[in-house]
Amino acid sequence: SNATLVFGSARFTVLTSAIIRMEYSETGVFEDEATSVIVNRLTEVPQYSWQLNKQSGLLTIRTEDLTLFYETNSQEPFNKNN
Repeated sequence: SNATLVFGSARFTVLTSAIIRMEYSETGVFEDEATSVIVNRLTEVPQYSWQLNKQSGLLTIRTEDLTLFYETNSQEPFNKNN
């Protein structure tokens, strides 16, 4: 889907302007099951933008309602530091 971004072991799916599904898989195999809040993902892709700072590895995903930052150089599952 064009609402999905994959960077290394992390996958982000922009479901709504206020919900981004975050998945981490060391093997790069992600689940495509329904999300408990969004069962039918055949909805219109919300407006969003993303930017990757190649020097720092910082990924920024912006929607109308939120901004998500993720350090793509991190080799750890999601935590407060990345």
